[in-house]
Amino acid sequence: MLGEAIMAAGVAIWMGFAYHAIRQRQRKHVTWTRAMAAALEERGLKPRFDRHGVAWVDNGPWALLINPPSSATASGRGGVARVVLRAPPVDRIPQMTLRTAGAMTVIENLRLDDMKTGDQALDRRWTIDSSDPVAARLALGAGARDAMKRLVPSTVDIDSQKLELSWGEVGTEISTMLERIHLTEELVEGLQRGTWTDIGAALGLQSPTHRDLHGTLDGVVVAARASQNGTRVRAFRHSRLRAIHRSLPLEGAFPSQNPVLDRLIHVGGDPDLRERLQDPALVEPLLEVVHGWPGSFVDAEGVTLVSEELLTDQLPKALNAALRLAKALP
Repeated sequence: MLGEAIMAAGVAIWMGFAYHAIRQRQRKHVTWTRAMAAALEERGLKPRFDRHGVAWVDNGPWALLINPPSSATASGRGGVARVVLRAPPVDRIPQMTLRTAGAMTVIENLRLDDMKTGDQALDRRWTIDSSDPVAARLALGAGARDAMKRLVPSTVDIDSQKLELSWGEVGTEISTMLERIHLTEELVEGLQRGTWTDIGAALGLQSPTHRDLHGTLDGVVVAARASQNGTRVRAFRHSRLRAIHRSLPLEGAFPSQNPVLDRLIHVGGDPDLRERLQDPALVEPLLEVVHGWPGSFVDAEGVTLVSEELLTDQLPKALNAALRLAKALP
């Protein structure tokens, strides 16, 4: 009997502590909710709160969702916030997840490949996963990277329906949240543009997707395409010359009678071109492309420059090399 009485007393004490803790958390939630409501309304935002104290602000193109403080946060003093951009123009933004150390991870049902941007400062702080690493890397141009550097710590999830930004514990500082929303919008704009779009704009070329670039340079039609195997740059111009790197076969190859060319590349096509193959105006751009970028070649349609790498900063150089050669072709 004594044992049962002691056990009953222990249970009563435990329940009292539990009730006290629940009441404290409820009071904390009420205090936080009131402060959050006042801060949002001061900014002209009209929040809605559910019975759990979750704040929801619907502002048309974006929504802000803030969970109240809980034991899941570091100190229990602040909530956890998410910004959702609903139905943004994501046709040019590949599906990806960007996350930093200390940020919540919200990947669900995805098998993604870890990738690097080539920006060492960014790669040290961010882990980037995407089902399309090529398009994702090209989407992460200067504008997107600049926004990411100011969004630490965060997790950004992008799919075909929405972009969602999550970050850690927040208090009732609405200015910080609005700054995050602004940076998220900057990130979206940067991801829509991407690296090749900026390059194309500078050269007067179009970039319908992050992987493609095309247009006309100095009267020559050019195009570039990125893939898992690297980058191909083409300059279209009818040519009687054929050429490829010396390490690769070329059907119908003949000696050019130019010792430099014959040592470094194969040439073919019209044998009457031997005289032209002594002209530095043709030889120099031919060696720059066919020898300097192994795997590149000249055929009846013009120049194809091949790079095993995903070209970003080097893309204008590759375009100019292919263009120069195409204009010199006989």
